[in-house]
Amino acid sequence: MVRSVIFDCANTLLRLEPTDAAIFQRSLTHYNYRFSEVEIAEVLRSQDRIQWLPSCNIDSFNSRKSTYENFNRMILHGLGIEQPEQELLNRIQDMMNERDRWTPAPSVSESLERLSRHAPLYVFSNWSRSLSKTLAIHGLRRYFTGVLSSEELGLEKPAARAFEEFLRIQALDANACCYVGDDYDLDIRPSYSLGMFPIWLNSVPTPNPLGVTTVDNWLELEIELLKWLGID
Repeated sequence: MVRSVIFDCANTLLRLEPTDAAIFQRSLTHYNYRFSEVEIAEVLRSQDRIQWLPSCNIDSFNSRKSTYENFNRMILHGLGIEQPEQELLNRIQDMMNERDRWTPAPSVSESLERLSRHAPLYVFSNWSRSLSKTLAIHGLRRYFTGVLSSEELGLEKPAARAFEEFLRIQALDANACCYVGDDYDLDIRPSYSLGMFPIWLNSVPTPNPLGVTTVDNWLELEIELLKWLGID
């Protein structure tokens, strides 16, 4: 059976600048709140986004706007800001919406070039219909046999049905797939539950109750993927 590798995109293949922590920090500084990016990043990591992010069907714009505003309120609450002004919430969301500086993670292109010689590569990510175009802009689309976004599919991670539909469309067997992602709840738990071999791309020491393979960077990731593929 041919083994295949499926990648998440945001914060796995591509990284967004400025980071969420930087946006919160800049917005808060504008309103005379003093928090470091490290403090904010800790709160961001500690919150369970699953309860806020859409997990099954693509929601309307207004519903998604409300969802993310609630998440931002939760982060501010975690920083001790009990009743944030609407102006602050709007500023954070505007900055989130305006950033578009996606850049490939370090070594990603070189690793994909080598990995694509040994196995079919795919992308399935919570993303808009622009996913394939975005990958092409950064010279990465050519490495992938198939690319599909949640918006195109009409389902979002972490819903098991989203993964199942992706596998069905691409004619892949879960037991012969490795899924690589940065988010434990969106990527690792659901792919593991379906029988895939997950690899968690995570540079921060974090509880790992499933004991899945964890790597810090793309060079380590490539080594683990080649090992899983049986390539010396």
